[in-house]
Amino acid sequence: MIGKVSTMGQNGILLKVLLVAFTIGLLVNTTQGQFLNMENPPYLNFGWLDYRNYRENVPIYRQFDYFGNFMVEGFDAFLWEEYRTIRPAAGSVLLKGKMYQQWLNHLAIARDAFAGWSTSLTIGNAVRTVFTPLTLSLTRYNGIRWDMASDNNQFTVLTTRISDPIKFWYLEPLGADLLRSINEGVYLLGGHWQTFVGGFLRLGATYLNLHRYDSFRTAAENSWKGVAIRDAIPDTIYVRFSDDSPEDGVAGAAIYSIYATVKVRKGDKVVVERIEPCKIICSPGVVEHPPGYLQPGGYLEASGEFQAPTKFYPGVYKVPVYVDFVFPMPRRAFEVEFATLVANDYRISIRQVHHFTSTLPPADINVTGDLVRKDRPFYPYFPIRRAKGNVGDMSNKQVVRFQYGMLTGMTTMGLDAELRIGNFHLQGEIVRSTTDFQYPVMIGSRSDYKDFAYYVMAKQEIKPFTIGGELFSIGPKYYGYDNGQDVKYVYAYLWNKHDPKDRVLYRKYLFHPWRGPYWYFNNAR
Repeated sequence: MIGKVSTMGQNGILLKVLLVAFTIGLLVNTTQGQFLNMENPPYLNFGWLDYRNYRENVPIYRQFDYFGNFMVEGFDAFLWEEYRTIRPAAGSVLLKGKMYQQWLNHLAIARDAFAGWSTSLTIGNAVRTVFTPLTLSLTRYNGIRWDMASDNNQFTVLTTRISDPIKFWYLEPLGADLLRSINEGVYLLGGHWQTFVGGFLRLGATYLNLHRYDSFRTAAENSWKGVAIRDAIPDTIYVRFSDDSPEDGVAGAAIYSIYATVKVRKGDKVVVERIEPCKIICSPGVVEHPPGYLQPGGYLEASGEFQAPTKFYPGVYKVPVYVDFVFPMPRRAFEVEFATLVANDYRISIRQVHHFTSTLPPADINVTGDLVRKDRPFYPYFPIRRAKGNVGDMSNKQVVRFQYGMLTGMTTMGLDAELRIGNFHLQGEIVRSTTDFQYPVMIGSRSDYKDFAYYVMAKQEIKPFTIGGELFSIGPKYYGYDNGQDVKYVYAYLWNKHDPKDRVLYRKYLFHPWRGPYWYFNNAR
């Protein structure tokens, strides 16, 4: 009996010891494994400065480069990043923060000077920028501008995403950061240099380039000539003939014939096909000479204007009389050239019809012309050829050839000079404009046309009178406008249509009334 009790007591003590040891082991493993109930270690910092936490109210952050080196502490006021990547990331990112709106009032200028040179970097929404009368003159330039000057030399460099800037209406309340990321758009790049010789002569040179880019294409494919839009293979091409001076009402376009030569890729071979128009559309006011256009020697005349139906041209009361020739296009075509026999004061314009699908949720939407147009004035034709002068006697009857393509870029190069000797003032400029096109497929052929513009102005002051004169010429293919804008963004062109000294635009000029890109041809001769 005594032996049994002693054995049981020893077993109980051993069980308690094991239970306590197991409990302590669990506590030790748990606390050390999860770093619980440990003393706070001291703060060790081997750097020059202690750690600084982020601010709670003002979004000011420390900025580092890609290697982790500290650069500056501040906030994102203006950010422009460019990527050439794959879907679905955006290739062009533009940010204008609320600090840019509130603290900087939409304008930031940095200045410096060193060794006889002074420089300034300007970022703003409405920066007055003037190069020369025939190249660039804007009162509300939206983008980046860099100026540098010495005693006898000055130059300016510009760059902006002119098709999709971020534009604020100054009467609207200030808001949060505004970020706009796109994959396709139009860039403006350019510069102007001038030097002064002897205090009486100024010489200058200008270069400007507008080109359309696609961030999903390689750098080799994205040239300064631009690229056509994706998924826009033409089903039909419209060629429109109209009067280049419809206000006079006489001697408009006289069209004798037209056909298209198309290069089609079939396997490894290239086949050349001739295509006749499948349809001829005549507006009111078109006259047949003699009656029956298909008769040998007959022609169609489009002169003057007609009253436009408000259903299709709301807000537009008169439209030039026109003739449309419709050409069906093969799916594998990559080059199209038109040849037409035409005379008198003609204007030839082009456009295309293709299938377009919007991938906006909740489902794909097939976009039609009526849906895009809505109730806004819309003229979807791009002028490609114009008569030289206002001819009305058939003396310029000729075969005009041109290739079809979408407008992808424009380059303007010019030289200017100014001479001042006493009361005598002489000023002049000569500019060459190159407009680039591409048939809207990946391997589409490219085409372009070039033209010149110039002016010479002389003025002599003979008190109390001033005598002067001007000689100028602007070619029919000289080009200077780009109106590709969204509904809430300002017109994008190289010349203002109002007084360049007037920095205030009315609201009707600040807002574009129609969504979608189109191109406006300079109508000056």
